[in-house]
Amino acid sequence: MIEALSGHEILRIWEIGLGQHAIDRALTILAVAFPEIPTDTLAALTIGQRDSCLLAIRERTFGSQLATLATCPRCREQVEAMLDIATMQIVPDTKPTNQLQQMILDGYEIHFRLPNSLDLAVIAHLRDGNAASQMLIQRCIQSAYCDGLSVSAEALPESVRVALAAHMAECDPLAEVQLALTCPGCNSSWQIVFDIVTFLWREVCVQAKRLLREVHILAQAYGWHEADILSMSAARRQLYIEMVT
Repeated sequence: MIEALSGHEILRIWEIGLGQHAIDRALTILAVAFPEIPTDTLAALTIGQRDSCLLAIRERTFGSQLATLATCPRCREQVEAMLDIATMQIVPDTKPTNQLQQMILDGYEIHFRLPNSLDLAVIAHLRDGNAASQMLIQRCIQSAYCDGLSVSAEALPESVRVALAAHMAECDPLAEVQLALTCPGCNSSWQIVFDIVTFLWREVCVQAKRLLREVHILAQAYGWHEADILSMSAARRQLYIEMVT
């Protein structure tokens, strides 16, 4: 069962994550939340599995309701997007799936696995989205055949690669969470991709700085140690702060 991150854990994640890429930050959060699971096992989780765990951690730590801002592509007005994690019926899975998937299309038979954090790390340096997508697909294809004859991943037609990318998304639905938005100003409708890694990291940063301010205030006032202050409940810390400020 996933527990809420403690003050100690939030500060640990924040300190480690400051110098990390977003992919590594996600794994840092998972490593702290699941200390009994080896890091290489967490890295082998599909992106959907990884993000389902991050969503569950967010729900336990900060609540199920979250809000993010998006800019209307038509009139540039700021629009608030809401998401309730509780309605997504997430079941976190920390066991990497090694099962090969299959897609048959236009005479092509392709056997593939779903992308994981290790794959994202390999393509992270690529700025060309098409090149990154192509490399990702090539890494995930285990074998491909055309009319029974083996073909390389590079030889697949563009239409097959596009269909495969869409099929992979269907097989790992939480790998890309999209939010439907409607602008109240111009009534335009569009979708955005919700990135739980970026969202949760920002919340960790805000909470870490809040915790450090609270430690500073109470340590100055009472001479208590950081570990003792962080071990208190948030309500208890707040009451002490109200009495000294």
